[in-house]
Amino acid sequence: MNAPFGPPRPNELPGLLWGFGFDRLGQPEALDPELAAAFSAKPGGWVWLHFDLVDQRCQSWLSAASQLGSAAKATLLSTGDHQHFRISPDSLAGVLADTIRTLDGNSHPMVGILPGEVEMRDRLVALGYVEVETQGTTLLGGPGLRFRGHQFRYSELRLTGEVDHGYTVRRRRGGEVVREGFRAGSALASYVHAHWASNPLIARGLVAACVEHRGRQR
Repeated sequence: MNAPFGPPRPNELPGLLWGFGFDRLGQPEALDPELAAAFSAKPGGWVWLHFDLVDQRCQSWLSAASQLGSAAKATLLSTGDHQHFRISPDSLAGVLADTIRTLDGNSHPMVGILPGEVEMRDRLVALGYVEVETQGTTLLGGPGLRFRGHQFRYSELRLTGEVDHGYTVRRRRGGEVVREGFRAGSALASYVHAHWASNPLIARGLVAACVEHRGRQR
């Protein structure tokens, strides 16, 4: 898939979905395919390359890539059926499922933060108000925070790997309680549209988390 960069070019990486270069402050810039092929990064920055590992051409290129260390190659070329990351002194390599399945049955690659597939439905999956309680420390603050929100969705997330759940969600209608607040690294994903005014502490917690993260980047 070469859509993010336009028509294929002679030096383009096979199986590359997209690539970004980051400067030392974490500011991203979409990479020219030829720059991506050279793993060119700005001083103090890094390069993020996102491949379709099902593409056999991609696997051949990764096997021969001199820029990749043995740990990164072992991770990206593994044949296991689980999501995983491997950290080495010069790289972070990982494999994640990352697709969305539309009503026509076709699957489309997404960013890959969560291990799973989002499947669209032809009718509402959830609609209504919910009450949320955090079960641990998240971007919103510590455990025990309660706030209200709303769900309105036509999709369902089917997880294919282990994911931490940051909070529980109780539906106002019926009282059903489910685990939600999907966490992966520093990300917190949810179907709930939070109502900030129901508990201003969660807005303060989010701002504080952003300030703390920004400070670590300097």
